[in-house]
Amino acid sequence: MATIVNLQEVTKDYGQGQALTHALRGVNLVIEAGDFTAMAGPSGSGKSTLLNIMGGLDRPTSGRVQVDGREISDLSNTELGLLRRDRLGFIFQSYNLIPVLTALENAEYVLMLQERRARVREVLAEVGLEGLENRFPRQLSGGQQQRVAIARAIVSEPALVLADEPTANVDSKTGMALLDLMHRLNEEKGVTFFFSTHEEAVMKQARRLLQLEDGVILNDEANKNGDRSHS
Repeated sequence: MATIVNLQEVTKDYGQGQALTHALRGVNLVIEAGDFTAMAGPSGSGKSTLLNIMGGLDRPTSGRVQVDGREISDLSNTELGLLRRDRLGFIFQSYNLIPVLTALENAEYVLMLQERRARVREVLAEVGLEGLENRFPRQLSGGQQQRVAIARAIVSEPALVLADEPTANVDSKTGMALLDLMHRLNEEKGVTFFFSTHEEAVMKQARRLLQLEDGVILNDEANKNGDRSHS
């Protein structure tokens, strides 16, 4: 298995003096191609900080961060932007769709290729949005908007998709449907997912579960029940 992410003794501090906050404290983590991993932890545990560092959206205070075989601390901001565009996909709990763009345009936004529409239509069909390509975000339900976000994350065939509580803003039934979709993309397309969650039902579906607390990984264990048997 290829290693997609390799974190070694990663720390992240914010502020200084009495306002100093240790968001991450010596995190070591390896994510392999094909992993389907959930990261749980209370608010303030460092989940979003860790996702941002893995995605090159933030830089660590110390430690090494390798993504897709590259040491990202050595990359310029331009090179980091290209890495995020070409090799990483992001799914945010608030969807982060562009309201003046249709579903098709939102999903293709990350593609800078000449022949992109056919690929985008194919991906939208894969996530269950065939026939809704020309709708704007305001014309879509929360679950449909999150499906557009998933399509946007995978359309460039990234090495890794990072998701920050992707089921948080939808009802439980829609959340399980979205999780089932992520499972299917992982199993059939080989998409590697690493996502944060605070929902126990979501944790149970992951094949690997991390527990983060006060910037430290307390547990990292395989979940033998983390398959699609719930479908």
